[in-house]
Amino acid sequence: MIELTTLGTVELRSKDGEEFRSVLVQRKRLALLTYLVVARPRAFHRRDSLLPIFWPEMTEPRARHALRQSLHFLRQALGPDVIVTRGGEEVGVAQGAFQCDAVSFEAHVSAGNWEEAVHLYNGPMLKGVNVSQSPDFDRWLDAERGRLSDLYVKALDGLLETKSASPGKTVQWLRKRAEHDAYNAGITLRLMRALEAVHDRPGALHQARAYRELVEGDLGLEPDPRITALAERLANDAHPPPHNERQTHPVDVSPTGPVRVRHYGRWIGMAAVLLLFVFGLIYNFQASGRGVAGVEAVARTTVIVAPFTNLSDSAGLYLA
Repeated sequence: MIELTTLGTVELRSKDGEEFRSVLVQRKRLALLTYLVVARPRAFHRRDSLLPIFWPEMTEPRARHALRQSLHFLRQALGPDVIVTRGGEEVGVAQGAFQCDAVSFEAHVSAGNWEEAVHLYNGPMLKGVNVSQSPDFDRWLDAERGRLSDLYVKALDGLLETKSASPGKTVQWLRKRAEHDAYNAGITLRLMRALEAVHDRPGALHQARAYRELVEGDLGLEPDPRITALAERLANDAHPPPHNERQTHPVDVSPTGPVRVRHYGRWIGMAAVLLLFVFGLIYNFQASGRGVAGVEAVARTTVIVAPFTNLSDSAGLYLA
């Protein structure tokens, strides 16, 4: 089976991996082969329908001759049984002779195999292949590219609706969706939020910058304000203000506050006066001896406390 890759990079290889280089360099004949494999309905094509698509500039006899030469070339390059005819006017490819990514991609989309379909789609069909003097083929190719592109979006959206998808897979599919539709603000916003959810703020900011450059540079428009607002918030979260610029909260000194500040200096001073008074009484009592004499001595002892406001400010205590 011959493998024909048309989505993104164009390749044509045998089942052993050998490249059919001679066909790849013949752009019109490569285009003819692709059309025979991919064009719908996937069956035989009448010769008179192929002539205006590939040789519109030629008369019918010359165009028929060019078609015969091209088919002969493809049989020699790929094998005698690859190109088949039915009757004298119909041409097609042998059933099972080719495995084509575009055909498999469409089949997976039809079956709802979203992940398999996304894996196969690597870009527009026949990217970089130009066929001169074939406007009908160019129109067909543009239509096929658009149709397959829509199917790719359908497959990606199907994956994004999968509720069991992991955050990492969601980011992966949203990246593909954003690459495919880079100007879509809604998809860019979803991707940025998904990147934030997996703690990839730099990736989200990079996505915002890429979107802004595309919209401003290519379209000359202002970026979507939702994307700008999200990017600003992510940038602020990633770079908080320095510690000395952060808001400080004063101590709550209200009676109902969680922390109550008291001035303890006054109470300490009063306790010190009381202790000195007691020590003075004990000293005088011991000095005067026991009995009445002691009591009289104590009675004759006078303690004078000078008024003060705060001992912490070196207020004096005087005893006489």
